[in-house]
Amino acid sequence: MGWTADRGGHRFAAGCARCRGACRACCLVDPLIDWLVLTGGASSRLGQDKASTPINGRTMFERACDAIRSVDPEAVLIELGSDVGGGPAAAVVSALPSCTSEFVGVVAVDMPMVRAALGVVVDSLAASSPKVDAWIPITAGGRRQWLSALYRRESLLRAASNRDFRNRPFHELVDDLSVFEVSVPSDVSLLDVDTPADLKRAIAQVEGSEPMR
Repeated sequence: MGWTADRGGHRFAAGCARCRGACRACCLVDPLIDWLVLTGGASSRLGQDKASTPINGRTMFERACDAIRSVDPEAVLIELGSDVGGGPAAAVVSALPSCTSEFVGVVAVDMPMVRAALGVVVDSLAASSPKVDAWIPITAGGRRQWLSALYRRESLLRAASNRDFRNRPFHELVDDLSVFEVSVPSDVSLLDVDTPADLKRAIAQVEGSEPMR
């Protein structure tokens, strides 16, 4: 199916003397998260391939991978490209049989500043109920960003059971899940690049926060 078949994520080590389990940077030891990077959209409104679009010296695909590795330094990824048709819900469902970890991270390629939000989402795992199915960042306006989130793998498998999600909106896959809403700081951008105007805004935000390459 054209995937780069890799694994990602880690599990907390109990009794870490350095941070006592309060962070993920120094006490991750076993595979915990499979990371799925969605790169297969038609990009019709943008007018060019999103994944290969550069922003300040890095493509949006490179930025998505770097964002994941910033919260999981040893992460390896599964790319869901244009050969996995039917939209993001169908792509994620098609990848679930290849996922073996407890959680699945879903990251759309068109969110070039997602790194800070992913860090908050990953850190929220330790503070939430075991009954939670999904950890979703919430924009300042209250919008859920389903495609920069973490999901319990078994919950996605149950939601997808005996249903066809080709060309169906992603929220239909996850509407019935128990969600932990993760508030992100007001200065964290969850902008997704769908149009040339979005791209212009993203370039301005990135150039305002990163050194030029």
